[in-house]
Amino acid sequence: MLQWTKEAEEAVQNLPLPPMLSSYARLECERLAKKKGLTRVTPEIVAEADKRYELAIGRDVMRKLRDMASGKGDGVVIPEEFFDDDTEELFTIEMCPSKYGAASDIKIDNMKRLIPALREKLKELKITDLMLDLTTTAVMPHCEFRVHVAGCTNACLSPYFSDFGILGSYDVELVPEKCTGCEKCVNYCSIGAITMQDNLPVFDKSICIRCAGCEEFCPESAIAVNEMGYKVVVGGSGARHPKIAETVTECTDLKGVLTILEKTVSLIRDKSREPMRVFTLRKLIEDGGGVKSTFDPC
Repeated sequence: MLQWTKEAEEAVQNLPLPPMLSSYARLECERLAKKKGLTRVTPEIVAEADKRYELAIGRDVMRKLRDMASGKGDGVVIPEEFFDDDTEELFTIEMCPSKYGAASDIKIDNMKRLIPALREKLKELKITDLMLDLTTTAVMPHCEFRVHVAGCTNACLSPYFSDFGILGSYDVELVPEKCTGCEKCVNYCSIGAITMQDNLPVFDKSICIRCAGCEEFCPESAIAVNEMGYKVVVGGSGARHPKIAETVTECTDLKGVLTILEKTVSLIRDKSREPMRVFTLRKLIEDGGGVKSTFDPC
């Protein structure tokens, strides 16, 4: 077991990390120390871990966390749009860590436009009444219509096992006059969608998953988002027979998301001939001929 210096103990406790990550910080420090062949964790190791978390979390989030830790600025602001009292509704809208401000400003803004409109549309479509009509058991969590929203297509908390999933989708472009050719975007992109040509990054849009991680991690702000939208997936299930949701569209706007949601609820209303012990949207989609037959191409 590694020893910790007193200074390292103090430093790790002061790392500006969100609560969901702070418990991992000690393990990261010890991992780094072991890789260097050290027998104890020093402040230098904690400082290295701090830099690695900045690379992992992103520029905007770390800036907010550092401001909050030092008492400067507003720090991490939790958007009120992400919270509402839906306890009497039979639907849930789950979110990734962006719900607690752990995302870039661009991604949070994209979600702030989506969540209230999504909640309002579900109520307008009377999804609670519909799900109540379908259930044959006492009302429990498995009776809910499950929506899961991810701030980007990295999907750190997967929407692919929900009835209706939405992932933020972003198209990026280079701002060449700001680029220094540091290649940090190339190293960040695990898909391999960014290569260097003439000392400038080039984006392969045919394999890019539109997560905008490169924009978030560019130290010079030389990558900009020029289009925001949403990827929509439907028919996921994590219950008795797990199924991964299928993609309806790789990218659409807010109006498109709400249109697909309307079609999904209409499918449930039209195709559910009898109540279900366990609601399964996937079966209704399959009975209707699959996603391509159920939803118009987007």
